[in-house]
Amino acid sequence: MPRCFEFEVRLAVIEPPIWRRFRILTTATFWQLHRALQCLFDWEDDCAWRFWSGGRRGRWIAVSHGPEYEDPPVEDAHVVPLSAHFKRTARVNPSCRYV
Repeated sequence: MPRCFEFEVRLAVIEPPIWRRFRILTTATFWQLHRALQCLFDWEDDCAWRFWSGGRRGRWIAVSHGPEYEDPPVEDAHVVPLSAHFKRTARVNPSCRYV
């Protein structure tokens, strides 16, 4: 059986809460996670987007456009595997923001 990550995604600052729970292969990239979120929330994929890890002192994990537009450079989401940030064996996985 293929290995998967299980995600629970909640929209921030929305009442009542809107959320989705789903699984995605551990071999997927952040671009594939983006596509899954677009489908799950029935969004139109018409904006630039990024994944952020951590609080105020966090960092960008992956971006929708090329890394040459970022300072400091951030990797293109097409090539960053989810396994670079999330660990399947961790009891509590790190979180990230999708903006």
